[in-house]
Amino acid sequence: MHRGERDDDGGWLELWPDEGWPLEIVPEFNRTVVFATSSRSWHGHPRPAARWRMSVAAYFFSPEPPEGFVE
Repeated sequence: MHRGERDDDGGWLELWPDEGWPLEIVPEFNRTVVFATSSRSWHGHPRPAARWRMSVAAYFFSPEPPEGFVE
């Protein structure tokens, strides 16, 4: 789905690549999104939901960064 096609009440998660448009993820019940975080993993909710939504965030750390990690 792309901008302008939304008929919900907001709260979409956006994952922004280095170039191009963001990946937009609809907040549906029981949906799980997993992505690597770094100083360059831009993400957020630019259009807040018009109603309460619940979310859970979990972070896992390792002693060394994964292979190919870019700060």
